[in-house]
Amino acid sequence: MKASFYLALSGHYRQAIIIQRCVFENFLYGMYFFAEHNKFSEGDEDKNEVNSKFRSWLSGGFRKSDAYLREIIRKAGFISKQENDEWANLFNELSQFVHTILQTPTGRAIKYANFEIKSCYSLVIFDRNSLMEWSNYYQKVFFIILYQLIRLFPVVKTTEAGKLALRILRNDFRDIRKKHENPYLERISRMRIRKTA
Repeated sequence: MKASFYLALSGHYRQAIIIQRCVFENFLYGMYFFAEHNKFSEGDEDKNEVNSKFRSWLSGGFRKSDAYLREIIRKAGFISKQENDEWANLFNELSQFVHTILQTPTGRAIKYANFEIKSCYSLVIFDRNSLMEWSNYYQKVFFIILYQLIRLFPVVKTTEAGKLALRILRNDFRDIRKKHENPYLERISRMRIRKTA
């Protein structure tokens, strides 16, 4: 997330959004392995198999489509059908920046005098619209991850750091919730800090 932020503020918007796609994909794998280990493993043998898949994934050997990962996450009860659809749309949008051809919205031509360069993604352009596009994706990915982590591990809300983070989020984003229309931001801002029993 830090690298994406740095690249965006340096004018490398496409590369900054590609990082968001990587972050979101890694998050999907994390949710998948959490679901397999905690919801679908019935004994030590199943858990060992999940751990073996996880080690294989770390070395680049275990690969699944985003649709498969989301389906397992949904079956585990971690997301609704609507969230599954939202996540699919977000993943597809972010993927356009990874698999870019000139006919896609992210393929940009550079014009100078009588010359036109059809594709040059290393060019640094400080462009407000591109920055806002990156910011939109950054917020979506950030709030999805934050919301799911707080929901799956509510104990975080009882720590001093968790209480402070929720307080800051509620205060800083209270006035801009409607402007951003991000359902995950809305849910986070309504979360209560609860004491554990």
